[in-house]
Amino acid sequence: MTRDARAWFMYVVRCADGTLYTGIATDVMRRVKAHNAGRGARYTQARRPVTLVAVWRFGSPGAHVQALKAEQRFKSLPRTRKQAIIAVGSDWGSGARIAGEEWSSMNKEADTQYPIHDLLKRRWSPRAFADKSIAQETLLSLLEAARWAPSARNAQPWAFIVGLAGTETHQKLCGCLTGDNPLWACDAPVLVLAVARLEHRPGRENRYALHDTGMAVLSMVIQAMAFDIYAHQMGGFDKEKARAVFQIPEDCAPVTVIALGYLGDPDDLPAGNLHERERQKRTRKPLSEFVFGEAWGAIWPPAGEQGGES
Repeated sequence: MTRDARAWFMYVVRCADGTLYTGIATDVMRRVKAHNAGRGARYTQARRPVTLVAVWRFGSPGAHVQALKAEQRFKSLPRTRKQAIIAVGSDWGSGARIAGEEWSSMNKEADTQYPIHDLLKRRWSPRAFADKSIAQETLLSLLEAARWAPSARNAQPWAFIVGLAGTETHQKLCGCLTGDNPLWACDAPVLVLAVARLEHRPGRENRYALHDTGMAVLSMVIQAMAFDIYAHQMGGFDKEKARAVFQIPEDCAPVTVIALGYLGDPDDLPAGNLHERERQKRTRKPLSEFVFGEAWGAIWPPAGEQGGES
């Protein structure tokens, strides 16, 4: 796969000293965050914080080359000309200008009440995946993370059926999907079926099998984020069909199908509401709705003792 298999973006940030910096990236919001953390360009390290002021999108084929050429040309302009282009909001080269509200929606990081690890903050479940394969060694690292998940009595009740794009297994897994899932998930480079073994031994139920399998899947998902690989877990699949197709034993339950891949371009999704759903802001219930203290429904910590929560 080439670097042009997904969209590239040219962006402009305004530095703390008022100067402008131009760069290209496939994930603009993550790149801006890197600049502000001092891990971006050398130019911006001493000029933080930076503020994103303009973004242009370049589509495939040739997206990377287009973005590079546009960046070089933009950098050669005098400052007054750059400011005029930014103010007018026009396209640049072959790049389409992205409106402020649209590039704001590209930032899918969790809006947390309290600090959490960056891998957890960045994790979300996209439907658009890049046309880029996952190296076998990388995929094995994800499965190794699942292997070391905690489980009750160390039963390790999970199992995984792995299908790579272009293989019969991938096609079979795609054929088990239901609803809108086949419209986008079949384009993912990897599909994984998670299965839980429901018994410790014949006749003895493992009450925690589904819980522990979920732990293994989460371990896989978080490890994937460390490689910039995203996961989308699906309950929308025909479980009995999957059981028959893959000859899954009766004491085991198909739990979820997981699509794995690098982040793609939402505009490549089939027409319909998938575009809108892909750009929706992520939301979660507040802690006060599900964290209790003295009794069910009694908020913990009590009002007046809560640190950063208002």
